[in-house]
Amino acid sequence: STLGLTKATIEMQLLRYLQQYFMIAFYFIFFGGLFALTVRLLLILHYCWNTKLTNFQHFGKFTCTCLNILQWLPNRLFALLMLVSGIGKQLNTLVSVFMEYFFRNNNNIVMALLAQLLNIKLAGVAMYQGEKLRRQSFNQEAEQPQVHDIYRANKLILQLINFAFALTVIYSSITLFIS
Repeated sequence: STLGLTKATIEMQLLRYLQQYFMIAFYFIFFGGLFALTVRLLLILHYCWNTKLTNFQHFGKFTCTCLNILQWLPNRLFALLMLVSGIGKQLNTLVSVFMEYFFRNNNNIVMALLAQLLNIKLAGVAMYQGEKLRRQSFNQEAEQPQVHDIYRANKLILQLINFAFALTVIYSSITLFIS
């Protein structure tokens, strides 16, 4: 359905930028290229051995667990960027969502914050190999996403990535200037 494709597109945009760009750049900056490459390979294995598929439920559990541990800190940093972008709009709501999902070891914190920032519903029921999976839904009071929300989500995510890049450049310049 159009609704399902819209939700899936918005969620995958967020996860793609977060996992493939933000998290890999984070580990490259702090731990070097070899560690970032290892994390990227683990991410590819996680995509191949998706635990939502029955065939890989037990086999992919290790990569899923490792990746959830590795994503915890970069997800929280990205969520902080989302909080900063929401200053003045709905900060109280965003902070309560942030605190609710902070200690969970998955991507729910960024999904919930994106749903709140865009004022749309995200996640919920998903289909994998013809099988319905019930997942947690975010921002239940909001409207279902429309096709134009894909562009809004992409714009917001790219602004956050650019903001993170600018902060990295400023930090690098300051540390280079000091030393």
